[in-house]
Amino acid sequence: TKGNSPSAVVVFSVGEAKILHADLTEEKAALGASLKTGDKVSTKQKSKVDIQFADGSAIRISENSVIDFDALSINSHGNSDTRLALVSGKVFAKVNKASKEDQFSVVTPTAIAGVRGTSFIVDRSKSDKAVVKVLDGTVAVAPRVVVLEGLSDEEIAKDEDLKKIQQTVASSEIVLEKNQASVVKADENL
Repeated sequence: TKGNSPSAVVVFSVGEAKILHADLTEEKAALGASLKTGDKVSTKQKSKVDIQFADGSAIRISENSVIDFDALSINSHGNSDTRLALVSGKVFAKVNKASKEDQFSVVTPTAIAGVRGTSFIVDRSKSDKAVVKVLDGTVAVAPRVVVLEGLSDEEIAKDEDLKKIQQTVASSEIVLEKNQASVVKADENL
């Protein structure tokens, strides 16, 4: 990571929106406010916030939404890894992936939308299901499996049960093309 430079910054804000920082301090999500890993943004009714990332990607957080900034990092090769958790509500993402190695994903309790294309929406405002809608490019959606998170492929390969789960997930990844929507439910079997 590049020292303390902010990884994301608020470029537009309307209505009542706030940032809860990882250190538990709070501020209005005002123009120019910066976000780092571990921060959370929440919007109230009739509010929305646009946030731009170091790699030029941007998201718009709709009203009544909560988003956790799980990872905002740039590795030594200059590749960005952005991972957002949509706790509730709706987010629109326009992703600028300069290289294949750049990672940008939006996680919900039931799914991970990893971006291969450019713009997509993840919507959790209706129910426990996450609806992913692709506006342009392609997005890969896979059921989210908490036990696999944070494990390397080597660690998973050593454990037969985890390997089976990983294969199931890989086979159930859906790649959505433009103008397709997918509803991802929590999978009981995983």
